Amino acid sequence: YTTVEAMKMKVKFIEEFKRMKENLQNKIPTLTGHEALAIAVQQAGEMMIKVPQLEQKIDKVDQKVDKQITLTQGEQRVVQRKVCVRVYSFTKDRERRSKLFRELYRDIKDRWGVPSYRDVLRKDMKDAINYINAWVPKKRDEEKGEIA
Repeated sequence: YTTVEAMKMKVKFIEEFKRMKENLQNKIPTLTGHEALAIAVQQAGEMMIKVPQLEQKIDKVDQKVDKQITLTQGEQRVVQRKVCVRVYSFTKDRERRSKLFRELYRDIKDRWGVPSYRDVLRKDMKDAINYINAWVPKKRDEEKGEIA
């Protein structure tokens, strides 16, 4: 290594060795433009396969939300309070209120085709509240026990 050229070569060799050592230690691959492009194309292809699968899963979840998810406990409590306010707005008579509570809850169950107001779907919550707010009891002929 006595010539200038030999020393330059030695320095380049050592620098390249250090660079390779750093790359191995950091595990950061050095890619050419073509390699990087090939990997990007491969990943784009994989994403084109995965995106429709993910969209199908999202659609299934949306359907479950629309068709299976019922009221939360908090929403059930809101319905109970709305029913209470509505029934109390009609009468102060305890016996009559009892009948009105049963009638309103029965009407809710019939309207949404559920065994309990708790089974009303979350997506129908606003409609149920509007129904309760607009609900009026059926007029009954007290002597005959029939709806007038």
